Amino acid sequence: AAEACAFALTTAVDDWKFSLVPFSKITDLYLATGESEESIWAVVVKSKDNAKNFSAYFAYPQSYRNAATGVCPTQNFVDLYETKWGEPLNTKEDRDAAYAVTGEGSTGPDKLKHHYYEQDPYANLDPRFEATIVHDGSKNKFVMGTINIYKNESTGKWPITNISNTSMEFGKEWGTTDQDGNGYSVTGYYCKKYWEGQRGDKGAKHGHVDNVFRMAELYLLYAEAANEAEGPNAKFGGYDKTALEALNFVRQRPGLDMPPVQERFTKNTETLRPRIQNERMVELSFESAHYYYDIRRWMIAPERMGKTRMQGMYITEHAVDAQYPKGRSYERKELPETRQCTWKDCMYWFPFAKEQTDKMTLFKNNEIWH
Repeated sequence: AAEACAFALTTAVDDWKFSLVPFSKITDLYLATGESEESIWAVVVKSKDNAKNFSAYFAYPQSYRNAATGVCPTQNFVDLYETKWGEPLNTKEDRDAAYAVTGEGSTGPDKLKHHYYEQDPYANLDPRFEATIVHDGSKNKFVMGTINIYKNESTGKWPITNISNTSMEFGKEWGTTDQDGNGYSVTGYYCKKYWEGQRGDKGAKHGHVDNVFRMAELYLLYAEAANEAEGPNAKFGGYDKTALEALNFVRQRPGLDMPPVQERFTKNTETLRPRIQNERMVELSFESAHYYYDIRRWMIAPERMGKTRMQGMYITEHAVDAQYPKGRSYERKELPETRQCTWKDCMYWFPFAKEQTDKMTLFKNNEIWH
């Protein structure tokens, strides 16, 4: 597999002149025509008479259909984004470790600057976070001020956001029919990757590009295969990059400039594997069902979909002080049981069609799906 990826990379770069687009043009991969120096195979969904359904399904509530929240990332997903210095934030232990690193970052209650602080959670993250996630405080050229997804405790209301010269809400009280029945996020987040930023009924007519296969994935596939074969420093097929160098090449596309994977994760196959997996989830998020298939081929689906409790971020207004420097209180909350994932090992496979199994009296495959 590593040799095949090496051959594909060499052919793509030398013969066909494919490359990684600069980070400043990353939205061209998702909102343009599907033709770029990075897209090898892309599916373009063109808007027809309008783009109302587009925005409703991908970005924010109330733009077209009352029940459409769009894609709502969980806090678990947000935690995949490292700090801009390369510290992972996947677990509480990771976040505590990043908080312990001082000198730069967000000011904590101890007046020191920390690489990560729970009450300033969106600062100092991998730049791909802002390019992918709509969160409280998000900005774009169509929004006056910022997007508000927090509760004003003094009024009991969720403040409006002015977008495309129209006032609208992005948040509702969690667990109420106003939230769950009217298309508001149940996690505190929306997807930004396929949304140019304005209301769907205000002339937002753009195309949606789903990259089935692009250069970043080819580098990550090579990194994964080479690492599994012989470790982080392995090279295959005459290609000039090691597994680790190919991984870092994606992290350091022009203008992104994430640091190399920290040395503590580069000792062997086992230590680098989780960082390659994390990089795929961040870089290829919401594209072409990669996550669905990745967690199955990695055989980690039971952990990700069964044992892990899904969380969101519940945000309330708070007086600005040393503990709450953003004037917000950020609280991780588990989603309701109806929003939690379930897993059965049969989900590693697709069921056979019932009309086919009915013909085979000794065939019991589908029973485990019920």
